[in-house]
Amino acid sequence: MMRRGFTMLVVGSVNSPFRGMTKLRATHLGHLRHRFFQWRRHVHLCRELMSLSDEELRDIGLSRTEVKIAASKVFWLP
Repeated sequence: MMRRGFTMLVVGSVNSPFRGMTKLRATHLGHLRHRFFQWRRHVHLCRELMSLSDEELRDIGLSRTEVKIAASKVFWLP
């Protein structure tokens, strides 16, 4: 589109250098959102496990030490 001697590029148009940026940004934000919810799930799970008694932990096959080790790990590593 021509206006007063300069060319305006519409984002997403065929000639735009920013073509695909919206998709890239949405993908990146989706990844960040996924990581945020992973972190929240990890925090919630650790709190739930820490609130169980030693007897309840034994029932599900865990020890207090294993729960503390799992809670101390960073959530994005297996």
